[in-house]
Amino acid sequence: MKNNLIILITLITLITQIIVCGCSSQKIPPTENIDFPDRYNVVSDADVISASPKFPTPSLSSDTATIAAIRWVDFFPDTILQKYIQTAINNNFSYVVALERVNQARLVLRQSKLAYLPQLDAGVSAGLQRFGEYHMDGIGNRESETSIPDPYRDFNFGLRFQWELNIAGKVKNQKRAAIARYLASEEALNYVRSLLVCEVAAIYFELIGFDMRQTIYSRYMESLTASLALTRELVEQGFESSLASEQFEAKILSLKSMMLWEKHDASVKECTLAVLLGGLPAKIARMDFEKANSMNYPEHTGIPAQLIRFRPDIREAELQLYAAKLDVIVARAAFFPSVIIGGGGEYNSFELSKWFKTPASFVYDLAAGLTAPIFRQREIRVLWENAKSEQRIALKNYHQQVITSYAEVLNVLSEIETTKNMKQLKKQEVDILHHSQESALELFKLDFVSYLEVLSIMEKSLDAEIDYTQLSTAHALTHILLFRSLGGGGNYY
Repeated sequence: MKNNLIILITLITLITQIIVCGCSSQKIPPTENIDFPDRYNVVSDADVISASPKFPTPSLSSDTATIAAIRWVDFFPDTILQKYIQTAINNNFSYVVALERVNQARLVLRQSKLAYLPQLDAGVSAGLQRFGEYHMDGIGNRESETSIPDPYRDFNFGLRFQWELNIAGKVKNQKRAAIARYLASEEALNYVRSLLVCEVAAIYFELIGFDMRQTIYSRYMESLTASLALTRELVEQGFESSLASEQFEAKILSLKSMMLWEKHDASVKECTLAVLLGGLPAKIARMDFEKANSMNYPEHTGIPAQLIRFRPDIREAELQLYAAKLDVIVARAAFFPSVIIGGGGEYNSFELSKWFKTPASFVYDLAAGLTAPIFRQREIRVLWENAKSEQRIALKNYHQQVITSYAEVLNVLSEIETTKNMKQLKKQEVDILHHSQESALELFKLDFVSYLEVLSIMEKSLDAEIDYTQLSTAHALTHILLFRSLGGGGNYY
Protein backbone atom coordinates (compact mmCIF):
# COMPACT_ATOMS: atom_id res chain seq x y z
CA MET A 1 0.00 0.00 0.00
CA LYS A 2 2.81 2.36 0.88
CA ASN A 3 4.67 1.57 -2.35
CA ASN A 4 1.56 2.24 -4.40
CA LEU A 5 1.14 5.65 -2.75
CA ILE A 6 4.75 6.57 -3.52
CA ILE A 7 4.33 5.50 -7.14
CA LEU A 8 1.15 7.59 -7.47
CA ILE A 9 2.77 10.73 -6.06
CA THR A 10 5.81 10.26 -8.30
CA LEU A 11 3.60 9.85 -11.36
CA ILE A 12 1.63 13.01 -10.57
CA THR A 13 4.85 14.99 -10.05
CA LEU A 14 6.36 13.79 -13.34
CA ILE A 15 3.23 14.67 -15.29
CA THR A 16 3.12 18.10 -13.70
CA GLN A 17 6.76 18.75 -14.56
CA ILE A 18 6.14 17.79 -18.17
CA ILE A 19 3.21 20.22 -18.33
CA VAL A 20 5.19 23.05 -16.74
CA CYS A 21 8.27 22.47 -18.89
CA GLY A 22 6.11 22.44 -22.00
CA CYS A 23 4.55 25.75 -21.01
CA SER A 24 7.88 27.32 -20.04
CA SER A 25 9.10 27.06 -23.62
CA GLN A 26 6.86 30.00 -24.51
CA LYS A 27 8.61 32.99 -23.02
CA ILE A 28 6.79 36.16 -22.02
CA PRO A 29 8.06 39.17 -23.98
CA PRO A 30 10.28 41.47 -21.89
CA THR A 31 8.98 44.82 -20.71
CA GLU A 32 10.05 47.78 -22.85
CA ASN A 33 10.86 51.14 -21.31
CA ILE A 34 10.42 54.57 -22.85
CA ASP A 35 13.44 56.49 -24.09
CA PHE A 36 12.82 60.18 -23.39
CA PRO A 37 14.91 63.03 -24.80
CA ASP A 38 16.86 65.17 -22.37
CA ARG A 39 14.50 68.10 -22.79
CA TYR A 40 11.23 69.07 -24.45
CA ASN A 41 11.92 69.88 -28.09
CA VAL A 42 9.53 71.06 -30.76
CA VAL A 43 9.30 68.52 -33.58
CA SER A 44 11.32 69.64 -36.62
CA ASP A 45 11.44 68.53 -40.24
CA ALA A 46 14.55 66.51 -39.50
CA ASP A 47 12.66 64.22 -37.10
CA VAL A 48 11.63 60.95 -38.69
CA ILE A 49 9.37 58.36 -37.10
CA SER A 50 11.20 55.05 -36.79
CA ALA A 51 9.41 51.93 -37.94
CA SER A 52 10.70 49.93 -34.95
CA PRO A 53 11.63 52.31 -32.10
CA LYS A 54 13.68 51.05 -29.16
CA PHE A 55 12.89 52.00 -25.60
CA PRO A 56 15.92 51.82 -23.29
CA THR A 57 15.62 52.73 -19.62
CA PRO A 58 15.38 56.51 -19.03
CA SER A 59 17.53 58.36 -16.51
CA LEU A 60 15.60 60.55 -14.06
CA SER A 61 17.17 63.53 -12.33
CA SER A 62 15.56 64.09 -8.94
CA ASP A 63 16.80 67.67 -8.58
CA THR A 64 15.20 68.99 -11.79
CA ALA A 65 12.65 71.72 -11.09
CA THR A 66 9.15 71.20 -12.45
CA ILE A 67 5.81 72.86 -11.75
CA ALA A 68 4.30 69.38 -11.33
CA ALA A 69 5.86 69.32 -7.86
CA ILE A 70 4.18 72.62 -6.90
CA ARG A 71 1.04 72.47 -4.78
CA TRP A 72 -2.05 73.78 -6.51
CA VAL A 73 -2.53 76.32 -3.69
CA ASP A 74 0.85 77.77 -4.68
CA PHE A 75 0.25 77.61 -8.42
CA PHE A 76 -3.09 79.44 -8.02
CA PRO A 77 -2.42 82.22 -5.49
CA ASP A 78 -5.90 83.76 -5.82
CA THR A 79 -7.73 83.05 -2.54
CA ILE A 80 -11.15 83.11 -4.22
CA LEU A 81 -10.09 80.42 -6.68
CA GLN A 82 -8.49 78.40 -3.88
CA LYS A 83 -11.80 78.36 -2.03
CA TYR A 84 -13.65 77.12 -5.13
CA ILE A 85 -11.09 74.37 -5.77
CA GLN A 86 -11.24 73.15 -2.19
CA THR A 87 -15.04 73.15 -2.32
CA ALA A 88 -14.95 71.08 -5.51
CA ILE A 89 -12.58 68.55 -3.93
CA ASN A 90 -14.92 68.21 -0.95
CA ASN A 91 -18.25 68.12 -2.80
CA ASN A 92 -17.81 67.21 -6.48
CA PHE A 93 -19.98 64.21 -7.31
CA SER A 94 -17.59 62.51 -9.74
CA TYR A 95 -14.69 62.92 -7.33
CA VAL A 96 -16.70 61.49 -4.42
CA VAL A 97 -17.64 58.49 -6.61
CA ALA A 98 -13.96 57.99 -7.50
CA LEU A 99 -13.16 58.12 -3.79
CA GLU A 100 -15.68 55.36 -3.17
CA ARG A 101 -14.00 53.28 -5.89
CA VAL A 102 -10.76 53.59 -3.95
CA ASN A 103 -12.55 52.44 -0.80
CA GLN A 104 -13.84 49.40 -2.70
CA ALA A 105 -10.32 48.59 -3.86
CA ARG A 106 -9.12 48.91 -0.27
CA LEU A 107 -11.69 46.30 0.81
CA VAL A 108 -10.55 43.93 -1.96
CA LEU A 109 -6.97 44.41 -0.75
CA ARG A 110 -7.93 43.52 2.81
CA GLN A 111 -9.66 40.41 1.54
CA SER A 112 -6.58 39.35 -0.45
CA LYS A 113 -4.41 39.63 2.67
CA LEU A 114 -6.58 37.01 4.37
CA ALA A 115 -5.69 34.47 1.66
CA TYR A 116 -2.43 33.74 3.49
CA LEU A 117 -4.35 32.51 6.54
CA PRO A 118 -5.89 29.05 6.77
CA GLN A 119 -9.63 28.71 6.46
CA LEU A 120 -10.94 28.23 10.00
CA ASP A 121 -14.56 27.38 10.83
CA ALA A 122 -16.25 26.88 14.19
CA GLY A 123 -19.51 25.02 14.65
CA VAL A 124 -21.88 23.72 17.27
CA SER A 125 -24.73 21.28 16.66
CA ALA A 126 -27.21 19.06 18.42
CA GLY A 127 -29.29 16.25 16.95
CA LEU A 128 -31.70 13.43 17.76
CA GLN A 129 -31.96 10.15 15.83
CA ARG A 130 -34.07 7.00 16.37
CA PHE A 131 -32.85 3.69 14.92
CA GLY A 132 -35.39 1.47 13.22
CA GLU A 133 -35.70 -2.21 14.19
CA TYR A 134 -34.99 -3.39 10.63
CA HIS A 135 -32.14 -0.88 10.08
CA MET A 136 -28.47 -1.83 10.22
CA ASP A 137 -27.72 0.52 13.10
CA GLY A 138 -30.80 -0.57 15.02
CA ILE A 139 -29.99 -4.29 14.80
CA GLY A 140 -26.33 -3.73 15.68
CA ASN A 141 -27.38 -1.69 18.66
CA ARG A 142 -29.64 -4.42 20.08
CA GLU A 143 -27.03 -7.15 19.66
CA SER A 144 -24.19 -5.12 21.18
CA GLU A 145 -23.23 -5.55 24.80
CA THR A 146 -22.77 -1.77 25.12
CA SER A 147 -25.94 -0.28 23.78
CA ILE A 148 -26.27 3.22 22.28
CA PRO A 149 -29.16 5.27 23.65
CA ASP A 150 -32.21 5.02 21.44
CA PRO A 151 -33.22 7.58 20.36
CA TYR A 152 -29.61 8.68 19.82
CA ARG A 153 -28.69 12.22 20.89
CA ASP A 154 -25.65 13.86 19.32
CA PHE A 155 -23.95 16.96 20.80
CA ASN A 156 -21.01 18.41 18.87
CA PHE A 157 -18.77 21.48 19.18
CA GLY A 158 -15.42 22.02 17.45
CA LEU A 159 -13.09 23.80 15.02
CA ARG A 160 -12.02 22.76 11.52
CA PHE A 161 -9.32 24.25 9.29
CA GLN A 162 -8.02 23.93 5.74
CA TRP A 163 -4.84 25.51 4.41
CA GLU A 164 -3.34 25.50 0.93
CA LEU A 165 0.44 25.77 1.08
CA ASN A 166 1.94 28.56 -1.05
CA ILE A 167 4.33 26.34 -3.01
CA ALA A 168 4.35 28.10 -6.42
CA GLY A 169 3.83 31.61 -5.02
CA LYS A 170 0.21 31.74 -6.19
CA VAL A 171 -1.23 33.30 -3.03
CA LYS A 172 1.68 35.71 -2.60
CA ASN A 173 1.43 37.02 -6.15
CA GLN A 174 -2.35 37.31 -5.91
CA LYS A 175 -1.83 39.57 -2.91
CA ARG A 176 0.79 41.63 -4.76
CA ALA A 177 -1.55 42.04 -7.73
CA ALA A 178 -4.31 43.22 -5.41
CA ILE A 179 -1.95 45.76 -3.84
CA ALA A 180 -0.92 47.02 -7.29
CA ARG A 181 -4.54 47.45 -8.35
CA TYR A 182 -5.36 49.25 -5.13
CA LEU A 183 -2.48 51.66 -5.71
CA ALA A 184 -3.66 52.06 -9.32
CA SER A 185 -7.09 53.06 -8.03
CA GLU A 186 -5.45 55.70 -5.85
CA GLU A 187 -3.57 57.06 -8.86
CA ALA A 188 -6.84 57.14 -10.79
CA LEU A 189 -8.25 59.24 -7.96
CA ASN A 190 -5.24 61.55 -8.16
CA TYR A 191 -5.84 61.95 -11.90
CA VAL A 192 -9.50 62.82 -11.34
CA ARG A 193 -8.39 65.37 -8.75
CA SER A 194 -5.92 66.88 -11.22
CA LEU A 195 -8.62 67.21 -13.88
CA LEU A 196 -11.04 68.70 -11.35
CA VAL A 197 -8.58 71.30 -10.03
CA CYS A 198 -7.63 72.49 -13.51
CA GLU A 199 -11.20 72.46 -14.84
CA VAL A 200 -12.40 74.67 -11.97
CA ALA A 201 -9.50 77.05 -12.58
CA ALA A 202 -10.16 77.14 -16.35
CA ILE A 203 -13.84 78.05 -15.95
CA TYR A 204 -12.90 80.65 -13.34
CA PHE A 205 -10.55 82.43 -15.74
CA GLU A 206 -13.07 82.16 -18.58
CA LEU A 207 -15.58 84.00 -16.39
CA ILE A 208 -12.98 86.71 -15.79
CA GLY A 209 -12.66 87.05 -19.57
CA PHE A 210 -16.45 87.34 -19.86
CA ASP A 211 -16.42 90.22 -17.37
CA MET A 212 -13.79 92.05 -19.35
CA ARG A 213 -15.67 91.63 -22.61
CA GLN A 214 -18.79 93.06 -21.01
CA THR A 215 -16.73 96.04 -19.89
CA ILE A 216 -15.39 96.52 -23.41
CA TYR A 217 -18.88 96.29 -24.92
CA SER A 218 -20.20 98.81 -22.41
CA ARG A 219 -17.41 101.24 -23.22
CA TYR A 220 -18.03 100.97 -26.93
CA MET A 221 -21.73 101.35 -26.34
CA GLU A 222 -20.99 104.74 -24.77
CA SER A 223 -18.83 105.72 -27.76
CA LEU A 224 -21.50 104.66 -30.24
CA THR A 225 -24.19 106.51 -28.29
CA ALA A 226 -22.08 109.69 -28.30
CA SER A 227 -21.38 109.28 -32.02
CA LEU A 228 -25.09 108.79 -32.69
CA ALA A 229 -25.93 111.99 -30.85
CA LEU A 230 -23.30 113.87 -32.84
CA THR A 231 -24.58 112.39 -36.10
CA ARG A 232 -28.14 113.47 -35.34
CA GLU A 233 -26.95 117.03 -34.76
CA LEU A 234 -25.13 116.96 -38.11
CA VAL A 235 -28.28 115.60 -39.77
CA GLU A 236 -30.36 118.43 -38.31
CA GLN A 237 -27.77 120.94 -39.57
CA GLY A 238 -27.82 119.34 -43.01
CA PHE A 239 -24.23 118.13 -43.00
CA GLU A 240 -25.17 114.41 -42.94
CA SER A 241 -28.04 112.33 -44.23
CA SER A 242 -30.32 110.23 -42.04
CA LEU A 243 -28.50 107.17 -43.36
CA ALA A 244 -25.56 107.97 -41.07
CA SER A 245 -27.68 108.01 -37.91
CA GLU A 246 -29.43 104.81 -38.98
CA GLN A 247 -26.07 103.05 -39.35
CA PHE A 248 -25.06 104.06 -35.84
CA GLU A 249 -28.43 102.93 -34.46
CA ALA A 250 -28.10 99.54 -36.20
CA LYS A 251 -24.60 99.12 -34.75
CA ILE A 252 -25.90 99.89 -31.26
CA LEU A 253 -28.62 97.25 -31.61
CA SER A 254 -26.08 94.71 -32.86
CA LEU A 255 -23.83 95.45 -29.90
CA LYS A 256 -26.73 95.00 -27.48
CA SER A 257 -27.39 91.56 -28.97
CA MET A 258 -23.76 90.61 -28.51
CA MET A 259 -23.86 91.74 -24.87
CA LEU A 260 -26.97 89.62 -24.24
CA TRP A 261 -25.30 86.57 -25.74
CA GLU A 262 -22.19 87.16 -23.64
CA LYS A 263 -24.34 87.33 -20.51
CA HIS A 264 -25.97 84.04 -21.50
CA ASP A 265 -22.57 82.37 -21.98
CA ALA A 266 -21.40 83.69 -18.61
CA SER A 267 -24.55 82.34 -16.96
CA VAL A 268 -23.96 78.90 -18.50
CA LYS A 269 -20.36 78.90 -17.29
CA GLU A 270 -21.45 79.88 -13.79
CA CYS A 271 -23.93 76.99 -13.74
CA THR A 272 -21.24 74.60 -14.94
CA LEU A 273 -18.87 75.73 -12.21
CA ALA A 274 -21.62 75.45 -9.59
CA VAL A 275 -22.21 71.83 -10.61
CA LEU A 276 -18.49 71.12 -10.33
CA LEU A 277 -18.62 72.57 -6.82
CA GLY A 278 -21.48 70.21 -6.00
CA GLY A 279 -24.04 72.94 -5.39
CA LEU A 280 -26.92 74.77 -7.01
CA PRO A 281 -26.25 77.58 -9.52
CA ALA A 282 -25.25 80.83 -7.84
CA LYS A 283 -23.29 83.98 -8.55
CA ILE A 284 -19.58 83.27 -8.85
CA ALA A 285 -17.25 85.88 -7.38
CA ARG A 286 -13.96 86.44 -9.22
CA MET A 287 -10.95 88.72 -9.38
CA ASP A 288 -10.50 91.71 -11.68
CA PHE A 289 -9.30 91.10 -15.25
CA GLU A 290 -6.32 93.43 -14.99
CA LYS A 291 -5.11 91.65 -11.87
CA ALA A 292 -5.54 88.25 -13.51
CA ASN A 293 -3.83 89.47 -16.69
CA SER A 294 -0.79 90.64 -14.71
CA MET A 295 -0.26 87.26 -13.05
CA ASN A 296 3.01 85.51 -13.82
CA TYR A 297 2.81 81.72 -14.10
CA PRO A 298 5.79 79.44 -13.44
CA GLU A 299 6.88 77.53 -16.52
CA HIS A 300 9.44 75.05 -15.16
CA THR A 301 8.80 71.91 -17.19
CA GLY A 302 11.62 69.78 -15.83
CA ILE A 303 12.70 66.90 -18.05
CA PRO A 304 10.39 64.53 -19.98
CA ALA A 305 11.37 61.49 -17.89
CA GLN A 306 9.67 63.11 -14.88
CA LEU A 307 6.29 62.45 -16.48
CA ILE A 308 6.55 58.88 -15.17
CA ARG A 309 6.95 60.23 -11.68
CA PHE A 310 4.35 62.99 -11.61
CA ARG A 311 1.57 62.03 -14.05
CA PRO A 312 -1.07 60.05 -12.13
CA ASP A 313 -2.48 58.43 -15.28
CA ILE A 314 0.97 57.14 -16.24
CA ARG A 315 1.56 55.80 -12.73
CA GLU A 316 -1.85 54.10 -12.90
CA ALA A 317 -0.99 52.46 -16.23
CA GLU A 318 2.36 51.33 -14.83
CA LEU A 319 0.71 49.71 -11.80
CA GLN A 320 -1.88 48.02 -14.01
CA LEU A 321 1.00 46.62 -16.08
CA TYR A 322 2.68 45.32 -12.93
CA ALA A 323 -0.56 43.68 -11.81
CA ALA A 324 -0.94 42.06 -15.25
CA LYS A 325 2.56 40.57 -14.92
CA LEU A 326 1.62 39.08 -11.57
CA ASP A 327 -1.57 37.66 -13.09
CA VAL A 328 0.58 35.76 -15.59
CA ILE A 329 2.65 34.28 -12.75
CA VAL A 330 -0.51 33.31 -10.87
CA ALA A 331 -1.99 31.68 -13.98
CA ARG A 332 1.22 29.72 -14.55
CA ALA A 333 1.22 28.55 -10.92
CA ALA A 334 -2.00 26.65 -11.65
CA PHE A 335 0.11 24.05 -13.50
CA PHE A 336 1.87 23.08 -10.29
CA PRO A 337 0.40 20.63 -7.77
CA SER A 338 -1.39 21.97 -4.73
CA VAL A 339 -0.73 20.77 -1.19
CA ILE A 340 -3.68 21.14 1.15
CA ILE A 341 -3.55 20.48 4.88
CA GLY A 342 -6.76 20.08 6.81
CA GLY A 343 -8.15 18.77 10.04
CA GLY A 344 -10.08 19.66 13.11
CA GLY A 345 -10.80 18.99 16.74
CA GLU A 346 -14.16 18.73 18.46
CA TYR A 347 -16.07 17.63 21.53
CA ASN A 348 -18.67 14.98 20.73
CA SER A 349 -20.99 13.08 23.05
CA PHE A 350 -24.44 11.51 23.17
CA GLU A 351 -24.90 12.69 26.76
CA LEU A 352 -25.09 16.35 27.64
CA SER A 353 -23.40 15.80 30.97
CA LYS A 354 -20.36 14.22 29.29
CA TRP A 355 -20.14 16.63 26.34
CA PHE A 356 -16.97 18.45 27.42
CA LYS A 357 -15.33 15.59 29.30
CA THR A 358 -11.63 15.46 28.40
CA PRO A 359 -10.19 13.37 26.86
CA ALA A 360 -13.07 10.93 26.65
CA SER A 361 -15.31 13.22 24.53
CA PHE A 362 -12.56 14.93 22.54
CA VAL A 363 -11.85 13.75 18.98
CA TYR A 364 -9.58 15.11 16.27
CA ASP A 365 -8.34 14.38 12.75
CA LEU A 366 -5.49 15.63 10.58
CA ALA A 367 -4.91 15.05 6.86
CA ALA A 368 -2.78 16.30 3.98
CA GLY A 369 -3.40 16.01 0.27
CA LEU A 370 -1.49 16.56 -2.98
CA THR A 371 -3.47 17.42 -6.12
CA ALA A 372 -2.20 18.16 -9.61
CA PRO A 373 -4.15 19.11 -12.75
CA ILE A 374 -4.22 16.25 -15.26
CA PHE A 375 -7.28 16.71 -17.45
CA ARG A 376 -7.60 20.51 -16.86
CA GLN A 377 -4.34 21.44 -18.57
CA ARG A 378 -6.15 22.77 -21.66
CA GLU A 379 -8.33 25.03 -19.49
CA ILE A 380 -5.34 26.21 -17.47
CA ARG A 381 -3.35 26.89 -20.64
CA VAL A 382 -6.19 29.03 -22.00
CA LEU A 383 -6.26 31.06 -18.77
CA TRP A 384 -2.49 31.43 -18.92
CA GLU A 385 -2.50 32.58 -22.54
CA ASN A 386 -5.29 35.02 -21.74
CA ALA A 387 -3.24 36.45 -18.84
CA LYS A 388 -0.24 36.94 -21.15
CA SER A 389 -2.49 38.68 -23.66
CA GLU A 390 -3.76 41.01 -20.94
CA GLN A 391 -0.15 41.77 -20.03
CA ARG A 392 0.68 42.73 -23.61
CA ILE A 393 -2.40 44.96 -23.73
CA ALA A 394 -1.39 46.62 -20.46
CA LEU A 395 2.11 47.18 -21.84
CA LYS A 396 0.82 48.88 -24.97
CA ASN A 397 -1.59 50.98 -22.92
CA TYR A 398 1.32 52.09 -20.77
CA HIS A 399 3.42 53.05 -23.79
CA GLN A 400 0.50 54.87 -25.37
CA GLN A 401 -0.18 56.81 -22.18
CA VAL A 402 3.45 57.89 -21.86
CA ILE A 403 3.84 58.95 -25.49
CA THR A 404 0.46 60.73 -25.51
CA SER A 405 1.43 62.63 -22.36
CA TYR A 406 4.74 63.72 -23.87
CA ALA A 407 2.99 64.92 -27.05
CA GLU A 408 0.44 66.76 -24.91
CA VAL A 409 3.18 68.70 -23.13
CA LEU A 410 4.80 69.62 -26.45
CA ASN A 411 1.48 70.89 -27.83
CA VAL A 412 0.83 72.99 -24.74
CA LEU A 413 4.34 74.49 -24.81
CA SER A 414 3.86 75.41 -28.47
CA GLU A 415 0.47 76.95 -27.68
CA ILE A 416 1.93 78.98 -24.79
CA GLU A 417 4.61 80.44 -27.03
CA THR A 418 2.09 81.17 -29.79
CA THR A 419 -0.46 82.88 -27.54
CA LYS A 420 2.31 84.88 -25.86
CA ASN A 421 3.53 86.30 -29.18
CA MET A 422 0.01 86.86 -30.50
CA LYS A 423 -0.94 88.65 -27.29
CA GLN A 424 1.98 91.08 -27.67
CA LEU A 425 1.11 91.78 -31.31
CA LYS A 426 -2.56 92.21 -30.53
CA LYS A 427 -1.75 94.68 -27.73
CA GLN A 428 0.16 96.83 -30.21
CA GLU A 429 -2.76 96.63 -32.63
CA VAL A 430 -5.21 97.69 -29.90
CA ASP A 431 -3.09 100.74 -29.01
CA ILE A 432 -2.84 101.83 -32.66
CA LEU A 433 -6.57 101.40 -33.28
CA HIS A 434 -7.44 103.32 -30.11
CA HIS A 435 -5.42 106.25 -31.37
CA SER A 436 -7.00 105.92 -34.83
CA GLN A 437 -10.49 105.87 -33.34
CA GLU A 438 -9.87 109.08 -31.37
CA SER A 439 -8.48 110.77 -34.45
CA ALA A 440 -11.38 109.61 -36.62
CA LEU A 441 -13.95 111.01 -34.18
CA GLU A 442 -12.24 114.39 -34.16
CA LEU A 443 -12.03 114.44 -37.97
CA PHE A 444 -15.68 113.37 -38.17
CA LYS A 445 -16.67 116.38 -36.09
CA LEU A 446 -14.79 118.58 -38.53
CA ASP A 447 -16.40 116.79 -41.50
CA PHE A 448 -13.03 115.56 -42.82
CA VAL A 449 -14.03 111.87 -42.77
CA SER A 450 -17.35 110.12 -43.33
CA TYR A 451 -19.37 108.17 -40.78
CA LEU A 452 -18.49 104.94 -42.61
CA GLU A 453 -14.81 105.41 -41.82
CA VAL A 454 -15.65 106.08 -38.20
CA LEU A 455 -17.78 102.93 -37.98
CA SER A 456 -15.10 100.84 -39.68
CA ILE A 457 -12.38 101.99 -37.30
CA MET A 458 -14.65 101.48 -34.27
CA GLU A 459 -15.48 97.93 -35.38
CA LYS A 460 -11.80 97.11 -35.91
CA SER A 461 -10.90 98.57 -32.53
CA LEU A 462 -13.68 96.60 -30.82
CA ASP A 463 -12.66 93.35 -32.52
CA ALA A 464 -9.01 93.91 -31.58
CA GLU A 465 -9.86 94.48 -27.90
CA ILE A 466 -12.07 91.40 -27.82
CA ASP A 467 -9.32 89.35 -29.46
CA TYR A 468 -6.79 90.65 -26.94
CA THR A 469 -9.09 89.67 -24.07
CA GLN A 470 -9.56 86.20 -25.50
CA LEU A 471 -5.81 85.80 -26.01
CA SER A 472 -5.20 86.86 -22.42
CA THR A 473 -7.68 84.24 -21.24
CA ALA A 474 -6.13 81.63 -23.54
CA HIS A 475 -2.69 82.52 -22.15
CA ALA A 476 -3.92 81.70 -18.64
CA LEU A 477 -5.67 78.53 -19.81
CA THR A 478 -2.57 77.21 -21.56
CA HIS A 479 -0.57 77.56 -18.33
CA ILE A 480 -3.27 75.65 -16.51
CA LEU A 481 -3.04 72.94 -19.19
CA LEU A 482 0.74 72.87 -18.79
CA PHE A 483 0.35 72.44 -15.04
CA ARG A 484 -2.01 69.51 -15.57
CA SER A 485 -0.16 67.88 -18.48
CA LEU A 486 3.06 67.77 -16.42
CA GLY A 487 1.19 66.02 -13.61
CA GLY A 488 0.31 68.95 -11.34
CA GLY A 489 -2.87 69.18 -9.30
CA GLY A 490 -2.99 65.50 -8.42
CA ASN A 491 -1.45 65.87 -4.97
CA TYR A 492 -3.89 66.69 -2.19
CA TYR A 493 -3.26 69.80 -0.06
